[in-house]
Amino acid sequence: MRTLRLPMVGVVTLALLGGLSVAVVAQDEGEAPSATHVTGTQLSSSSMTAEPVEWEDGDVHYWRGVQTERTVEWSDPRLPSRFLKDANANWHVLGDGAVGAFAVAVRLVGEDGDWAGTEYALMAPESSVGLYVLTGSGAYEGLWAMLEGSLVVDADGNPVVDADNAVMSIFDGYIFESELPRMPDPIAPHAE
Repeated sequence: MRTLRLPMVGVVTLALLGGLSVAVVAQDEGEAPSATHVTGTQLSSSSMTAEPVEWEDGDVHYWRGVQTERTVEWSDPRLPSRFLKDANANWHVLGDGAVGAFAVAVRLVGEDGDWAGTEYALMAPESSVGLYVLTGSGAYEGLWAMLEGSLVVDADGNPVVDADNAVMSIFDGYIFESELPRMPDPIAPHAE
């Protein structure tokens, strides 16, 4: 039997947040893990949108319907390499740079099944990160994935682009064999 121990910081945090009922989880050696670490590297990207909708309002630039198709090489064969995105973005001009906020519909298309979900991303001069939450269908029914996507940058911090001038991305996260946790109800306003 293999034992998973929570790090002390996690145990203390859980205890502070309302008590800790179980600090150790056991798993039989013969069972497959319920969470599998995955990584991915974008190999190519192409635009599927002839003309996205764009407009400006003051120092905010809006883009809607920016559709791309990527090819991603994954460390786990359950994630198909065909990666479709339909993005909406708001770019806020700040001095010499800009900060972008993205809401994206995502689908990984495979022969045995698909993965669909969302990405919310922030692109800023200091860093950029996207958080993907995907649920599986077909052969991947009952699985979900949470992935962090980030840009590939050179030694000077500049984004690396592919042959089609598309910014390259890498991915890191997990495939889970469980139910996706339900978002709690909104927290009620503080009554005075």
